[in-house]
Amino acid sequence: PLGAQPDAWRFPLRNRLISGLALGVLVVEAPAQSGALITARYAADQGRPVMVTPSNIDRASGVGSNRLLRDGAIPIMESADVLEALGLVLTSANPRPQRTLEFDDLPATPVSSRAAGVRPPPRPAMAHLTESQARILGTLSTTPLHIDAVAIAAAMVASEAGVELTLLELSGLVRRLPGNLYIAVD
Repeated sequence: PLGAQPDAWRFPLRNRLISGLALGVLVVEAPAQSGALITARYAADQGRPVMVTPSNIDRASGVGSNRLLRDGAIPIMESADVLEALGLVLTSANPRPQRTLEFDDLPATPVSSRAAGVRPPPRPAMAHLTESQARILGTLSTTPLHIDAVAIAAAMVASEAGVELTLLELSGLVRRLPGNLYIAVD
């Protein structure tokens, strides 16, 4: 409850909630007796991926991490391993050459982008959307909607909706506003 003291006996209860809200748990370093191991156990019980960065075998601070690996946790050697373990796909951006702008060449009066012959970037294709992403886009408009309302409208848990909204934002299809509000991009 609010105002509760951070007593040690409360940490396992908190860790169970954290692992339940997470897509997965990444243990970076854990000694033999560690709260991170408690969180990892809860995550495994909840069907979440348990990922571990290997530790040097002669360090006491990594004994628990290495035991998790021995017991079947997913070894993480680079950031792409985390994305793979969570079933997320990394899409590459299509870098376009960017014009350099010399400040001496700027006109004295502002020119609209249309008058200057600058075209807006093309809207990304929607053919690559997953079913979840399509449901989310169907709930959004130009009226800001809180992430919790998006999740409810799309029949998803908030953590899953958050991941999908982030991917849609990276694709340029939605925009995040302050306060966890989202809108569709025209």
